[in-house]
Amino acid sequence: MKQLFFFALPALLASTPALAIVDPEIHRLCMEVKDYSGCVNINNELENKKVPPKQVIDFLQDELYEGWTSYAAPFGMSITFIKPKTTEKLLVRSTFGRYFQFSYVQRDYVPPVSPTDGYYGAREPERTTCEWKQKKSVCTTYPATRRWHPGKPGQLETFKEESSLAIVDCKDKTAKWSKANRSWRTTLPYFVKRSIKDFCQRIDTLPPSETKKFASGAPTSEELRFIYKNRAYNRLESVD
Repeated sequence: MKQLFFFALPALLASTPALAIVDPEIHRLCMEVKDYSGCVNINNELENKKVPPKQVIDFLQDELYEGWTSYAAPFGMSITFIKPKTTEKLLVRSTFGRYFQFSYVQRDYVPPVSPTDGYYGAREPERTTCEWKQKKSVCTTYPATRRWHPGKPGQLETFKEESSLAIVDCKDKTAKWSKANRSWRTTLPYFVKRSIKDFCQRIDTLPPSETKKFASGAPTSEELRFIYKNRAYNRLESVD
């Protein structure tokens, strides 16, 4: 797989000149992100500041949620904790085996911001303005000035934190998470990709959710084929 990646990359870089200066590892990390340039910029800044990934991960794990499953994203910019006993299979259209859910807390690293000094702007020369008042010209002269632009205080490194519920579709490899956007999405964050890898292959062993709001209806034949095929594959894996 690595060979395929390195053979394909030169063609991609040649067809997109702007990518020629992107580190291959950063490109791999950001290629599925909607805001590609923003992802590249953030990771370049982290690389330029030489912040050790372990240092960032340790910072994000401060006051670690003990006993929770944790997924640290590449480059250490984000870490997600999955709450124990909330990883459950969902009854959807009268059938288990396609969907599961879990509660999580996600922390994203926010790098420190250096303070900026105040400064005087360009000198504005003396000026005179005149206007007619009561049939005579009245002039006002304003002295030369230089506008002061105040500096901005610095900010310590910190993290932003979000807690929400994720629902994952093992068949289509889609999910919905985050309180800000509850739509089904195909471009997935690192922790959802890892959860698919870890839980879809053993979804039948997960405890059932008490949620019944998706239970009505009948599964499609396509769904049943996926569920039976997944179960058969997992039985073979367990035998091996």
